[in-house]
Amino acid sequence: MTVNEDGYYKLHIFDLEGNCEVNAPQPPAGTVSSYGTLSWSPAAHRLLFTLSSGKRPENVWLLDLDKDVLRPLTYSDLHGLSTDMLAEPQLLHFRSFDGLEVPFWLYVPHGAERKNLPVVVEIHGGPEGQELPTFTPFIQYLVGEGIAVAAPNVRGSTGYGKTYTHLDDVEKRLDSVKDIGSLVDYLVGEGIADPARMAVTGMSYGGFMTLSCATRLPDRWCCAIDTVGMYNLETFLEIRRNTAAHTAKANTALWRTTGRSSAPYRPSQRSTTFRRRSWSFRAGTTPASQPRRPSRSSAPCVRRVIL
Repeated sequence: MTVNEDGYYKLHIFDLEGNCEVNAPQPPAGTVSSYGTLSWSPAAHRLLFTLSSGKRPENVWLLDLDKDVLRPLTYSDLHGLSTDMLAEPQLLHFRSFDGLEVPFWLYVPHGAERKNLPVVVEIHGGPEGQELPTFTPFIQYLVGEGIAVAAPNVRGSTGYGKTYTHLDDVEKRLDSVKDIGSLVDYLVGEGIADPARMAVTGMSYGGFMTLSCATRLPDRWCCAIDTVGMYNLETFLEIRRNTAAHTAKANTALWRTTGRSSAPYRPSQRSTTFRRRSWSFRAGTTPASQPRRPSRSSAPCVRRVIL
């Protein structure tokens, strides 16, 4: 079985007959079969699983208990990239506005001192998701450009127990946005981040968080990048609930815990507070006269781009 230990999925093998854990070779630190399954061979004590980490694209690994051997079976092509230029994240924690300890992963560019760096805060989707130390091309691209990345697991994330997951329910929904503000305070206070060169980004629900951060913490960012994020949770959830194909999705905890007062869940209505550059990527039909690329704006609004 795998055990989520503060974001690292670690492999544990238990002998049911001997009622003890097997002292087997351990794979490198990372995430073991986070979205897949463990597959035992029917004829021998051999186990297949996937492994990924910050510098390791996901590959299939084999653990042979009889031979006490652990090795990769596949090798993802990095197309000439040197792993020396990639970054493994460091697990750090900060105290949020109410004293809650919040974990986050910090990626620092190769050879850079952890001081006064440009930083992108990357927020995972869900909201019931978890930022894991897996290989992410977008993050590694930013790191390669000399930009540090802070990827938090704000309250409401999974992997830290039921209490933590429900800390952003109903009227506490936007406490997770306050967590981001506390993260920025920590990064600046520790001298890690240059306060004039900070950006926020996220996809799906992370996009909603990005827009919420841009409109509720407008002075913290020089740029905000929303990718297919919801800019009005009220209409998003109403549409999903009324569409048969999305009935199951609409009945998730996101719908049940939003509450009746929807004003805090419409960052689009607060867009005039954000006076920095903002990009928003959305799926849809693009008119022939409109270029298929993001627009950039210094106007006091959040621009939506149809892709």
